[in-house]
Amino acid sequence: MRLHFIGIGGIGISALAQFCHARGDQISGSDAQETMVLPKLRELEIEVSIGQKAENVPSDTNAIIDRK
Repeated sequence: MRLHFIGIGGIGISALAQFCHARGDQISGSDAQETMVLPKLRELEIEVSIGQKAENVPSDTNAIIDRK
């Protein structure tokens, strides 16, 4: 499954993204600004964009998970 996480730089959403990545999902995400968590996600080869724009969501995304 292809999942996109809005607010992926937060501690809770990043943990959920890592869990889904570990179970084999394709993960991408975006956040309004750089956070301390994002380098770890990038090490896992999770695609992270800075900025909350529609263009940051891959066209083949199955679901969008928002922090709200």
